[in-house]
Amino acid sequence: MKSNRFLIISALCLAVMKCEYDVTQPKWYQDYTEPASPAITNIEPDSAVAGCNYITILGENFSGTPTVYFDNVTAEVISNLGNSIQVRRPNLASDGCLVKVACDSALVVAQSTEPYKITQVVQKYGNFVENKELNAVAVDSVENVYVIDNTNIIYKVTPAGDKTTMLDKAKRTTYDATLGPDGKLYLLGNNRSIDVLDPQSGKVAEWIKLKAGKVVKFGDFDKNGYLYTGGRSTGLVVVAPDLTPNYTSLYEKDEIKGIRVFGNYVYVSLVCTNPDLQNPALAIWRNPIDNSGNPGEKELVLDLTAYKNYSADALNSFSLSSDGKLFLGINAQAPLLAIDLNTTSADYFYLGIIAPYCKSFSWGWGNYLYMICGDTALGVEWTLYRIDMGVTSARE
Repeated sequence: MKSNRFLIISALCLAVMKCEYDVTQPKWYQDYTEPASPAITNIEPDSAVAGCNYITILGENFSGTPTVYFDNVTAEVISNLGNSIQVRRPNLASDGCLVKVACDSALVVAQSTEPYKITQVVQKYGNFVENKELNAVAVDSVENVYVIDNTNIIYKVTPAGDKTTMLDKAKRTTYDATLGPDGKLYLLGNNRSIDVLDPQSGKVAEWIKLKAGKVVKFGDFDKNGYLYTGGRSTGLVVVAPDLTPNYTSLYEKDEIKGIRVFGNYVYVSLVCTNPDLQNPALAIWRNPIDNSGNPGEKELVLDLTAYKNYSADALNSFSLSSDGKLFLGINAQAPLLAIDLNTTSADYFYLGIIAPYCKSFSWGWGNYLYMICGDTALGVEWTLYRIDMGVTSARE
């Protein structure tokens, strides 16, 4: 009997031992394999100069989800291919910062061997500390900047950044301002009258009064001294140097939101009253112009209805760069959109670096774009920023 009991117990022990060996070996019995350490071998470009919107970090073992630091500032990761990471330019200016890549699957943080330089590209300009609402901005050929606020005061900011106040105020709210070939500042106030400021005397006077129904709000000059202007249901109006107006039928049923002249074209941003397949609800058009200020047939430059991140009311300014990009000033958190006219691809420029809510901008005669930002309802400070675009505008 005892012998049988011993045999049964022995069989049970063997069965238990067999079951133990049949299961998967616990991980704490396995040898530890350390994950491959990430390393940075190069950074392109070799410094983030003005105009650089993206930075690429080259290296190896960028596994998992990496976080990229420039000193203690994180940068938005656009893509990760394992051996290269593309990030947006961070909101940082430094003569030499340390670049680090921290991967969630590695124990070691990769660090750059050389300090990385990031140029300052955005700064407050003109000492607008009053926090008054600013309406319009224009730049003359020697980079004097003129700013008009909502109380109609006209300020002049010299290239050295010194701000003075003009003797006279604008006669009405100014929505757009442009410099003429004569160096005078022309003020457009959603009115039949267009006024002019003489910067030498500081005096404001009426330049021309258009016929009834031609209330204009935006405008720009060509190199021959013709002013192209318009507003809601006015059509494109061309004022010759001798003050003879040409009331064209172009865009006469639509709302003109902005006008700029580049080369031999006048560009018009437009809200179409009766959109169809050939006439988008929101678009930028252009018309060829001759030396006598005569505009030709309109050509579609860009259908803006394809870009859903803003509305017609949010589009406040536009300009072209000399390298073929269209820049839109937007009344939104991300205030500057760049569109490649060759590919129609769009992306935000200096995202997270420029203050939100663009109300107006004007590109000077160099690389600087001057942007008014602010919002009274949201309590966002009103001020003027000078932005180094790293490229000139398309203006002549």
